[in-house]
Amino acid sequence: MNPTTPTPDATSTTARRIPVFNFPPLTTHPLYAIAEGVTIGNLEDLMGARLDQLQAMLTMTYGESGEDFRRNNDTLQESYMWACFMASNECRELFRQIEARRAV
Repeated sequence: MNPTTPTPDATSTTARRIPVFNFPPLTTHPLYAIAEGVTIGNLEDLMGARLDQLQAMLTMTYGESGEDFRRNNDTLQESYMWACFMASNECRELFRQIEARRAV
C-alpha cells in the first residue's frame, strides 16, 4: 500500500488522496517531495525532459555507438545502465503523480 498525502481540498472525508512521490524507489523512505504549487504541466515538462535524456543515454548503447559503449569496463557499463534504470523509474513515478492529480 502506498502512503498518500491529502489533496489541498481534503476537508471532507471523501477527498481523494495523492500518493507520496516515491523516488528513488530503492530507498526505505522517499527522499524527494513535490513542492506545493507544482502543476500537472510542470510535472509533464519534467517527465518529458527526463524521457528525452533517457532516450539520448540509451542511444549510446546500441548500433555503432553501442560498439564503443561495450568497450568500456564492466563497472562503467553497469553504472551507466543503472542511471538509465533510475531515469525510467523517475518517469514512471512522475506519470503516477500526473495521473493521480488528474483524477482529483
